Amino acid sequence: MAVSVTIENNVGFLKVTRAERKTIRSTLNELKDNKVHAVAIRIEANSINDWNDSDFQWLRKLYPLPIVAALVGQINGIEAFFSLSCDLRVGENTGTLTLPESDNLTFLNNLQRLIGPQKSPPEANTCIEMERALTLGLISRIASEKEDSWTLSQKVARTIASRGKLATRIAKEAVWRGLDMPIEQALRYETDLTLLLQTTKDREEGVRAFVEKRSPKFTGD
Repeated sequence: MAVSVTIENNVGFLKVTRAERKTIRSTLNELKDNKVHAVAIRIEANSINDWNDSDFQWLRKLYPLPIVAALVGQINGIEAFFSLSCDLRVGENTGTLTLPESDNLTFLNNLQRLIGPQKSPPEANTCIEMERALTLGLISRIASEKEDSWTLSQKVARTIASRGKLATRIAKEAVWRGLDMPIEQALRYETDLTLLLQTTKDREEGVRAFVEKRSPKFTGD
């Protein structure tokens, strides 16, 4: 039972093998203090022993780093519940996603937001092919035949990590906290966070890099 971790260029790469929720949470918490800007995590069937509604809320609303989940093979039950806790999900054409049963209103509301108000969520325990999961909004991308979901998820995480650390954290906060607010309040909240970013050194560096036509060097300040 383990979570293997590699850190490279401000990205944390996690592979989960029969891990307990406490191990996953403690590992993710350690990454916050290791200059990590984004996380890619590999999920496959029977790789997570337990994950509950409070963990779902923690990962979305309290954990600051953007997380990209690579879905490998047939994902269902706890692994499906965990993957829906992540910010982005990358699937494979040969894989499937089966939603877990849950009577938690927060989870069900977030599920409805993922697929949009005009669509009905699939019934629990229904096996969904990844093409349909993409159409429904349950996953973010599907890896091509030349690369698997783990390879693509690493690329996405590296792209996110190359952006300003403060900006990506605040963007995640604006999305997940804003979902629970009336639209007017959510827009006001997003504006307040944007104004906060205007005072950072990273914002100044982004402007200078644009004017000087070079890649920015963000420091997280």
